[in-house]
Amino acid sequence: MRMGRLPEAWIAPPPTRELRELVRHRAKLVSLRSHCKAEVHAVLAKCGVQVLMSDLFGLAGTELLDRLDLPAPYAARIASVRRLMDDMDFEISVFAGLVRGLSVADLSNREAAEQLGSTADQ
Repeated sequence: MRMGRLPEAWIAPPPTRELRELVRHRAKLVSLRSHCKAEVHAVLAKCGVQVLMSDLFGLAGTELLDRLDLPAPYAARIASVRRLMDDMDFEISVFAGLVRGLSVADLSNREAAEQLGSTADQ
């Protein structure tokens, strides 16, 4: 700074930035899915439906949601949110696979670079 230069900053290499982007997007999708789940709970509470299970979106909870007889606007809202959650589940699994694939590839590239470095030292 005394010489009028800006301090150096570390910029992550492209594979790290790409991995971060995938992880960031997956985290956003998970957050949106959580918001949808909360919305279903809110609609059920508004309709006076007690949820007696710990996981409303597990097998027993899904059966409960399927057999509910709610007024049309509430039933339509829950059906819509459940469809969105199914789509988000798919996207979350896609991005989880991309993250796994990229991190495994990055790890194997790093290991190969380390091996090349150790062979060059010999």
